[in-house]
Amino acid sequence: MDFHKYPITQSLIKKFLHKGNEREFCPKQIYHTEWIRDIPQFISDDMMAGLFFETLCLGGSAKGRIFNDLPRKKLTQLQEAQNAKAERESKKLPNVAKKKMGQIRIEQQAMIFKQLCVKYRVTVEPNVNTQVVIRVPWIENPEIMLEMGLDVFPTGIVGSKKDLRTKQIVDRYYNIILDLKLTGDIHNTYGEYCYGDPENLDKTQGWMYHYGIRNIDYSVNPHLELMITPSVHNSIVNNEIRFLMWVFNYKKEDPENKFVEVTWNEMKKNELFESIRKTVAIIEMNEHDGWPTKPEYSFCSKCLITDCPDRTVVETT
Repeated sequence: MDFHKYPITQSLIKKFLHKGNEREFCPKQIYHTEWIRDIPQFISDDMMAGLFFETLCLGGSAKGRIFNDLPRKKLTQLQEAQNAKAERESKKLPNVAKKKMGQIRIEQQAMIFKQLCVKYRVTVEPNVNTQVVIRVPWIENPEIMLEMGLDVFPTGIVGSKKDLRTKQIVDRYYNIILDLKLTGDIHNTYGEYCYGDPENLDKTQGWMYHYGIRNIDYSVNPHLELMITPSVHNSIVNNEIRFLMWVFNYKKEDPENKFVEVTWNEMKKNELFESIRKTVAIIEMNEHDGWPTKPEYSFCSKCLITDCPDRTVVETT
């Protein structure tokens, strides 16, 4: 398997593993949607909402995807007929579908994000320091390339810290990797998106981004040479660069947001490396086996490989 042509990403690892433990998955589906990517992924409503939020805040989302709108409320049959008549007559459509409440709240949160960026001195420049792709050879096996897509990097942020001498809380400017998250409820304490219980989150993304930033090879990433300023370089060298998830809700009436930090140390590096090892082993095993199917309704119902015979069996039994 050519791991330079098909690098390991944190999202790929999380397709196979959750907190280091192997998941149930369909190898054929993963191969087509995550590996060679000749079949599009199924995009759920929540995923679409997140991509829309990223587009509003950052000017686009990962892989250059742009979502400028979300599915609107349905028009009545009369309204559709009126629109069809106006279209035939080359007139302006009289009826426009209204936004759903979720979209209204996401747009509100995007405005709040931009206001808070000013407050916290967070720099967001679309197509400059947003959706920054970094490729890093894995030190344990340079034949394996790791790839990361950073929502915002580099940027600083104003944070509070207790002065050990005066015992007072003072503001300090930190250099950070910033990852934007949209969730239904930031107080949720169960499932994979338990931002109300951050200790139980899968931290693979934060750990991989910490590792990638600390091991930049400029010959592989020449676009980073001008972006890594002396201040950012010193933060990396002195182990002061921080990874922050900035989490916003959109399914509650009151707009809320908070920061969740993922820290880095030798133990977390070892956990990341173990997840990479497991992922590589899973990929190589399935490559050897020809990426077989694993037909289950939970996989097949959301799979876009329409000519898969095993999917047909599941759907018709």
